[in-house]
Amino acid sequence: MASRRGSGENEALVRLLDDLNEHAVIVEGKRDVAALSRIGVRACVMTLDRAEKSGTPPGMPAVVLTDFDRSGEIKAAKAEALLVSRGVRVNNALRTKFRRIFGTLTIEDVPYIFGKLLGK
Repeated sequence: MASRRGSGENEALVRLLDDLNEHAVIVEGKRDVAALSRIGVRACVMTLDRAEKSGTPPGMPAVVLTDFDRSGEIKAAKAEALLVSRGVRVNNALRTKFRRIFGTLTIEDVPYIFGKLLGK
């Protein structure tokens, strides 16, 4: 029974990574960019500052993956408002899915949790 559950978790992780790679991913800082890279996110991942200055790739939807603490939620709301004002479609469902799967407050913890989920 445990192997089925593990297989389902692996499938959910693969789907999540596939979904993220179809979006511009907005994070708080460079360590978050590195953390997502370590788990295989190869999409356009950029910091909030870079997204504010240069914007996201034209026509690409975005997901905001700031930390899930109070400060991160405030930053996420501000980033979403900015992106929407620029005509970018923001995928909040993907942010929710990410948090549900990883169950962490910080993006920097994701590689560690990713390894645990894969049994490494």
